[in-house]
Amino acid sequence: MPLLLPRLLPSFSRPLAACCLVALSVITSGACFPDLKLAPDDTGVTNDGGVQPPDATVDEAGISAGEGGTQSPPDGGAHLDGATGQGDAGAVDVHRLIGAGNAHVCVIHGASHALYCWGENGRGQLGRTTSTTEVPTPDTVKVAFDPLLNVVETTVVGDVACALTSDGAVRCWGNTISGAVGNGVSTESAADPGAPLALPDAGAPLGSRATSIIGSNLRNCALLSGNQVACWGVGNGLGPVLRPSPALVPAIDAGIAMLSVGTSEAANGGEDCVLTSEAAPRILCWGMNNEGVCAVASDVACNQTSDIACVGKPTAIPTITGAVQVAASATVACAVFGPERRVACWGGNVEYSQLGSQPGGRSGVTGGYLPNPIYTEAGAPLVSVGEVAVAFRHTCAIVGAERRVVCWGDATQGNLGNGETPAGGTNVSRALPQDVLIDVQQTPLVGVAQITTTGEFGCALKLDDTVWCWGVNGSGQLGVASSAVAASGYARKVALP
Repeated sequence: MPLLLPRLLPSFSRPLAACCLVALSVITSGACFPDLKLAPDDTGVTNDGGVQPPDATVDEAGISAGEGGTQSPPDGGAHLDGATGQGDAGAVDVHRLIGAGNAHVCVIHGASHALYCWGENGRGQLGRTTSTTEVPTPDTVKVAFDPLLNVVETTVVGDVACALTSDGAVRCWGNTISGAVGNGVSTESAADPGAPLALPDAGAPLGSRATSIIGSNLRNCALLSGNQVACWGVGNGLGPVLRPSPALVPAIDAGIAMLSVGTSEAANGGEDCVLTSEAAPRILCWGMNNEGVCAVASDVACNQTSDIACVGKPTAIPTITGAVQVAASATVACAVFGPERRVACWGGNVEYSQLGSQPGGRSGVTGGYLPNPIYTEAGAPLVSVGEVAVAFRHTCAIVGAERRVVCWGDATQGNLGNGETPAGGTNVSRALPQDVLIDVQQTPLVGVAQITTTGEFGCALKLDDTVWCWGVNGSGQLGVASSAVAASGYARKVALP
């Protein structure tokens, strides 16, 4: 699932959802910039993934190799007005206030900035003791029977959740089998929220403070106050296969503005990336180059049992001129770029149309991994995108001044929120963005601050601090018992306290 990281803590003087709308460039969830040069021909065919309308080029809209991403909105772009929900779709660059794992969701909510979670709890994912494994009603995460307060960021991955509090401490809980809880345990057990993790920092004592946290499926990482990155869980294809406690990753030769990780669906590693804070920022990526999601030449063999090669050290990737965001899963990455804030996606596209084209192999030509521009049903480019979130089977975005949510890719179990719930598990995919619709009214979901997607469902945090979810509901992750609703093709409002 895609995750955005800030350089500053959110303002506690504003509503949580509204304070997330600051326009800066971001890097998210395992994303690695490729060499974004398209090779269109006269017919508008831009790559092997599908046929685009004529003049469907991306280069003039802001893609060029070797130039750094922006640190502010183009032309001083307007920010969203948190009170009215009006303004452009400007880039979102804040701590993540909402996250979704395999079958549970957590959101920062209320004046005390408590963390509320719901859904599957068979492995302690919700951070509280319950007598049942399915908990559709949101409640606070507890530390020694008291609610965990002053939470500024959450990351929710697999069967684990983590929280960053305002004092820079990181706590994780849930299934310890992958080491992603960070408590030194890598056998299966359910860990409760306890003492903050011992975060190593070169030149600073253990327990040094984190400024951001992010995770992806089987691994979590923290950006530390000493310009270092520490990770724990399944390795990235390099070094130890498993790190059950936080350990520093290879040193970066520049200041770190933002951090990103991506983990494969299987326990065979993933990739790590950082965005540097230089005047001309660079994207540095290393680790498993699954489906070419980093779009750079692999130079070493991975140390896991896999036929996928690795990038052996932090390696600069050419960036997109005017980039405001990138997001990735294990095999697909997308970027928001250019003055129009368009979207292009690249990587694997075997079954689910995540790249905005009909299924069929990877994006690009002759085995390359070139970006595939996303188009609407009217044949126009998808523009004014404020945020994109990429899951294993589908992709979602916040679009326009109204902050509307659209999704494309796998629609099999209501993943797209467009009203479809195909019967009998029929594999249905939609290559063009579909409006996520509100249950009952069947009107577009608008006024959204942040979105989170995972393999089979998605959720949105609105500017009014309400949460809406759609897709599979096998463990109550939509905020309603699975016995009442097995899946929803429409967004349903979650009853938060």
